[in-house]
Amino acid sequence: MIRILLAALFLTLLPMEPAMTTEPAEKGIIMVGEMIAKPGKGADLHARMQKEIPPIATTKGLKLYEVLRSEQNPDKIVIVEVWDSAEDHAAAVKEIDPDSIREVKALMASMSGETFKR
Repeated sequence: MIRILLAALFLTLLPMEPAMTTEPAEKGIIMVGEMIAKPGKGADLHARMQKEIPPIATTKGLKLYEVLRSEQNPDKIVIVEVWDSAEDHAAAVKEIDPDSIREVKALMASMSGETFKR
């Protein structure tokens, strides 16, 4: 439920086309991922995911990359990504360093996510 609420919040914050326009709506995807850290590792997982911000910031097609930590559950991390296209996201995933993936997986208990089209 929180993922849907976060996605809706971010959708309201992003610039949208006027309702009466005849131009096609902006395309793209919004990805909302939820990571649950191993017990007591939320701060470490949050810090590790924030390390990804500088390298990903210049990635083609990326509009937004936010790493959020829950106040109610400090072991819950939410990632919100806005991309021009699913293809841009797929290309970026191929560039992730395998060592980075191993570091993140070592801190995680579980992960889930959902993709929304604009």
